[in-house]
Amino acid sequence: MEAGCKHYWANSYSINKHGTLDSVLECNNCGKRVNESNSSSKKLPHLQNVSDENYRNLQSMFEPRF
Repeated sequence: MEAGCKHYWANSYSINKHGTLDSVLECNNCGKRVNESNSSSKKLPHLQNVSDENYRNLQSMFEPRF
């Protein structure tokens, strides 16, 4: 169902290998999930219009610090 889907993104969570929660975007229409922490090389769908510099700043602000 993903091929023609107009994604409607919502925040969700998944459990990583360390047993902590990772932030995930999930489409309410088709169920596609995008792990936000593994997408450092490309911008997340809802942040495509943010400049590259501002995107890197956002990533560093919300990076886990433990």
